[in-house]
Amino acid sequence: MLKFTIIVILAFANFQTKINVALALTEEDLKDQLMVTIIEAKNRAFELVQGIRALAANKPEKFIGTVDQMVQNSLNDMETLKKQSGTVNDVSCNEKSNIEDAALKTISQYQTCIEKVIDSADADLSYLASDGNLLMKEIQYAKSINEELRKQVLDIEARSYKFGKYVQKLEKCDTQSNLVRLTRQISEALARYKQCLQK
Repeated sequence: MLKFTIIVILAFANFQTKINVALALTEEDLKDQLMVTIIEAKNRAFELVQGIRALAANKPEKFIGTVDQMVQNSLNDMETLKKQSGTVNDVSCNEKSNIEDAALKTISQYQTCIEKVIDSADADLSYLASDGNLLMKEIQYAKSINEELRKQVLDIEARSYKFGKYVQKLEKCDTQSNLVRLTRQISEALARYKQCLQK
């Protein structure tokens, strides 16, 4: 009976050890899973920001080309008006500097908008990476994974998907680029120029 009891006790102890090992492995597996989720979130956010940077890289050049063409067209219109009026000296009527100033201001505002979007995306990426690194350390040294840690990991993951909003913000730079205002300013400048030539 004593021998049987000892065997049962040893068997139970061995079983308990296996359970403890299994629990430890499960906990470690869970930690690894959460760590991988954080790493994937950081990588996803980084790739999205790189994509946004690539998208933004060509925008100013294209925008400047559009503005330059508008300015050139207006200067051609001024030359046509000058020829039609028969005026040789139009120095007192010159609206060229006003048009160029308005164009430079429009370009500057557009570039500032693009830079703000990129700076915001970079800042958000930096915060996410920092929060992710701190959370990984917290998970690494945690005795057990609780619900709060899981929620924090899900929050990091959710934040990584939100970087797509910066593509929309870049598009807003286009829609709010003041090209309409520049068109109006050029039209007004040409009207003043024409009126001045007629005096």
